[in-house]
Order: sequence, then C-alpha cells, then structure tokens
Amino acid sequence: MTKFEQRRALLLGTPMLALAPCAAWAQDWPARPIRLVVPFPPGGPTDRIGRLLADRLGKALGQPVVIDNVGGAGGTTGMARVAKAAPDGYTLGLGATSTQAISTFLYDQLSYDPLKDFTSISKVSEYSNVLLVNAQQPIHTVKDLIALALAKPGQITFGSAGTGTSAHLSGELFQNMAKIKVSHVPYKGAAAALTALLAGDIVFMFDILGTATGLAESGRVRILASTGHTRLKQYPDLPTVAETVPDYEVSGWFAVFGPPGLPEPIVEQLNREIGHAMADTEVSATLLKMGYESAVSSPAELNRQIEQDLATWGPIVRATNAKAN
Repeated sequence: MTKFEQRRALLLGTPMLALAPCAAWAQDWPARPIRLVVPFPPGGPTDRIGRLLADRLGKALGQPVVIDNVGGAGGTTGMARVAKAAPDGYTLGLGATSTQAISTFLYDQLSYDPLKDFTSISKVSEYSNVLLVNAQQPIHTVKDLIALALAKPGQITFGSAGTGTSAHLSGELFQNMAKIKVSHVPYKGAAAALTALLAGDIVFMFDILGTATGLAESGRVRILASTGHTRLKQYPDLPTVAETVPDYEVSGWFAVFGPPGLPEPIVEQLNREIGHAMADTEVSATLLKMGYESAVSSPAELNRQIEQDLATWGPIVRATNAKAN
C-alpha cells in the first residue's frame, strides 16, 4: 500500500486492509486498451497532438491508446465525460487551457470543476498565439498597429474564431493593456476569420502559429509578434507583443487528465511515460512544425497552472461579458 492510500484510509476512516485489493489492481494496470478522450473533432491541433501522444504512450504501456473524439460545447462535453468516468485508468482526457480554465467563466452551468473533478497527470505541450495583419496593410510592427488604433478609436476591427475563444480574449487583453479602443468581430471558426482578414474585412487577428506560417510564407499575411513570454524558438527574430506592450502574455497548453480519485501508482506511471514520450526528439520536432512545444509537468505543477490561469482569465472574461456561443 502506498503512502497516498494510507493517508486516504486514515482520512476516510477506512480499514487499510480494505484498500489492499485496490493496490494490487493498480499494479496490474493496464490490462486492456486505454481510451484518450480528445474533446474536439478530428483533424484539429488537439486531435493531432492526441494521436501523436497516443502512439508513443501505447507502445510504452503495452496496450493500445485509442482516440475518442468527443466534440461539442468548446471541448467541455468531452471533458465532462472524463470527469464522470470510472477512476480505473482506462479513460483519460486531453484537456487544454480553454477547457480547464477559460470555459469556467464562459458557461453559466459548467458541469465540472476544473480542479476538483479531475486528476491532473501532466502537461504535454505549450504554445503561444501570433498577431497577424493582412500583408497589404501598411502595418509592419505592433507599434504601427497601436498608432493606427489611437488615430481611429473604435474603427479598427479584429476578428476571432468566436466570442470567448483564445483569439478573442487575446485581442481583448491587447486592447486593455495597449490602452486602445478596437472592435471585435466574431466568426464561426478560425478559418472564417482568416478569410475575412485576407479579404480586408478586419484589420488584425490572433491565431496559432501553425495556421499562420503558410500564409505568411506566401506573402498573404504579416506576422507582427508572438504572444508568449519569450520569443519563439522557430522564429527568434520575431518580437513578442510584450516588447511593445509590457507584461502582455497569452500562452496555452494541453495536458492529460483522469477522473477524480485515480490511484497514485497509475498517475505516477502515466506521468513518467508521458515525460519520456514528450522528450522524444521526433515528437518535439513534429510539434514544432505545428507551432507547439513539448512540455511536461508534475500533477502539482499542472494544478498550479490551472489556478494561475483561472486568476488570469476570470477578470478578462467578466470585463468583456463574453459567453459561449
């Protein structure tokens, strides 16, 4: 019996002998395929990262890790299923900043608590957004964009994949911290927002690097800056927004979660194997091409990240009165 199980037995007043079968059961894990819930449709970045992880994790654990795409309600439908699953290690979920932090403030009746209703296991990836303008615009720097917005208060538009999305909130934070007044135009998905940017219907937008790179290389859009704390490894000459707007930062992450009460031995094994998978040079290189970076954490570090994100995004969402579409 682990120290974790002993402490839990004392807290619950449960005889320690009654937990012995649970310890033995955890040692036999995994004895059958594992389901990894990806809370978004196939083909998107979350799905691609999930499949990359599932392949490596399945080989390491000796059992297939099967992707189960459960889209809907901004990823919260899939994560709700994870929260309600049996804590036996055979149902896991690939959550994100949006599902575990931002959605808490977008939905009036979210069916789960991002901390209490999950067992945090490990981060797998981190990313920053990038700030884009149409290449035909006479805007070459973040300073140029701010100057234009100051000259035309309320007339400069920015688009997003929808109200409450990371792209939308990135723009709202930029507006607030740069002390400018711009107008948000929500679209039904990032592709529609990009189409509007290319058509000149909006002036700027925030998007993930993987999508923006091809358009920038073709000369159709111009990437002004990244939103992370530090410059991107792939583009060391690209400035951050914070170099013009001090302390501005928007970053996101993907991480693996289990249902609440997942036995500690299973959590430890998963955390260890995820660490090995994300340290693989081929995995890291594949993620970089997609615009993401490998990143791992302890369960405690992941919980602290969620707490930090809740504190960051709560005031922004409330200030904009953003609600899920």
